[in-house]
Amino acid sequence: MVLTFTTDLELPMVRKIEQAVGKRMDVLDLPEDLQIYNPTSDKKKKINQGGTRR
Repeated sequence: MVLTFTTDLELPMVRKIEQAVGKRMDVLDLPEDLQIYNPTSDKKKKINQGGTRR
């Protein structure tokens, strides 16, 4: 399975790829249990786990 995220600006490029391959990409909803990595939340967790320095 391959996930492709596309903005409105990139749609023409996706259409060109579809034409070159000869198949349309299916548009599907994201799974409800999908977890997306967020590097800023990782930094906050590390700071909170480390406690405060004195």
